Amino acid sequence: MAEKKMENQFWKYVLTAMPTILLDIVAIIVDGFFVGRAVGDAGLAAVNLAWPAAAVVYAVSKGIGAGGSVVMSTRRGAGDEEGAERARGNTIALLVLTAVVMTALLTVFLRPILRFLGAEGEIMELAWDYSYVIALGCSTYVLSTGLAPLLRNRGKTMAAMYAVTASILTNIVLDAVLTITIPWGVFGAGLATVIAGGVSSVICIGVILCDRREWLRRKDLRLEGKTVWSILKIGASPMGLFLSPSLVIVFSNWQCLRYGGDMAVAVYSVLSYLAGACQSLLQGVGEGVQPIISYCRGASDHDAVRRTLRRAAALTAGMTGAAMLFVLLFRGSLPAMFGTSAQAGEMICHAALYVAAALPFLGAARLLSSYFYAVDEARVATVMAYADPVLATPVFLFGLPLMGLGLEGVWMAYPAAQIALALMAMGLLHRYHRRVAA
Repeated sequence: MAEKKMENQFWKYVLTAMPTILLDIVAIIVDGFFVGRAVGDAGLAAVNLAWPAAAVVYAVSKGIGAGGSVVMSTRRGAGDEEGAERARGNTIALLVLTAVVMTALLTVFLRPILRFLGAEGEIMELAWDYSYVIALGCSTYVLSTGLAPLLRNRGKTMAAMYAVTASILTNIVLDAVLTITIPWGVFGAGLATVIAGGVSSVICIGVILCDRREWLRRKDLRLEGKTVWSILKIGASPMGLFLSPSLVIVFSNWQCLRYGGDMAVAVYSVLSYLAGACQSLLQGVGEGVQPIISYCRGASDHDAVRRTLRRAAALTAGMTGAAMLFVLLFRGSLPAMFGTSAQAGEMICHAALYVAAALPFLGAARLLSSYFYAVDEARVATVMAYADPVLATPVFLFGLPLMGLGLEGVWMAYPAAQIALALMAMGLLHRYHRRVAA
């Protein structure tokens, strides 16, 4: 009966996870909105070039938090409460260790990293101003990102949503104040991001400390090899899912610089905000059903797992249709929203059509990737997560422009890669279900 009860909480988990995931990307869009108005095309290009460095912190933290939550839920489904608490404590210990390591690496190697990402001249200085403050305060980002999945998998879905909501509201207010009212430009946007992460971290930690049932035992914080390996093995997939867009941004920026210069990078920054928002909303469905699927899988209720997947697929299909319609209707408003030049605006309106075409396939690929790591198919999930930035996107992004398509080929690469990934995911799903049925 426990797993049946868990299955029936579909909407509770999904409807709180989707806003939580979406608000993560809204924070980034808010940066672009105010930076574009305060600094213009150069500011947008700088933030877009610098963002992958910060996104690595986000992806690693998300991977650890998601991996730990899967292990925790699976053990709870199997009745192993002691093991579930150990997974939670080890996840928190890994997040603290990650915060220390990431802060040290980014502050020491930031300028070479930005140079590798393609920043130079004025763009380099703007990118440095934005990302150095994030590097110094990335511990707040690590904790806010990694703790939310743990709260959600403990049933504290509203607390996780409130933490992220408080963060985004803080970010919006401070972005307006620190980029325009106080004209700190990209530096102000970076500082706003750090402070907003701190607000979310304080709320998450407060929830843990204020509930005696959530208190951590010292022995659970002591890293255990088997548990750490399980967290990292499963976390490699969600880490790749959240890192993938940033790697794609790096490759796309290189091609935009090659075929269209700084203006093309500014155009792509707006497209990446648009695609990222849609992607995060769709990813929220997979993140929302993960606790249910992991719990039911731990309880060996494979019928409940399949029913949950079918409901998630139907919801994803409806959302992709709505997202496509939104992009088609409002793509003409994007240039004014981000304060781009008129020439860049014309390119944005055209290239947004390719984003709309990619959405149905993006939804399918993202949902199935989340499904695979939720059922502890770590190898398949990892293949899906890294197939995009390692194989699909590079093939189309570097191949299509060479076929005489130039910058048009850069825009076309996004839907082409998502179609390939969706077909791959459906093939792997069919193979997995045949194996389970046998």
